[in-house]
Amino acid sequence: MGLDAYVYRNPASLSFDPSSPGVSIDPETGLIDLEGDMYRFEQEVVALHHRLGNVAAISQLRSEILAIAQEQVPILTERVVYEGAHCGDYIPLSQMELLGRELRLLAEASDGNRSRLLEVFISEMTELVSVASAEKNPIYFG
Repeated sequence: MGLDAYVYRNPASLSFDPSSPGVSIDPETGLIDLEGDMYRFEQEVVALHHRLGNVAAISQLRSEILAIAQEQVPILTERVVYEGAHCGDYIPLSQMELLGRELRLLAEASDGNRSRLLEVFISEMTELVSVASAEKNPIYFG
């Protein structure tokens, strides 16, 4: 168990017709589900995936983030690392700019005093925000 984050490709950039039978797209989360013959496109539907950590790592990240930034990063603490394993949650596109600001604040506040785990987390979350903005899709936790 642990926490994985995904950004799915924008349906407009897929090489196949997203309205094809066997393709379903959740308009809120961006999750693209493939069935039958469409499963052959599985590798194409995810723009970016990061394994953020197992349950223990997420707990450690939460503690470290709270110690550094306290309540200044509510999206990170209440929507990302609030639990070691959560599935089906997402951060909407409308919150990407705020999440980006929280990540920059966390990076600045922890500069020179962060664990390797937090360093990787900041880097991966920043990349997820960037790709989500480019794809115009949420960050989905699955």
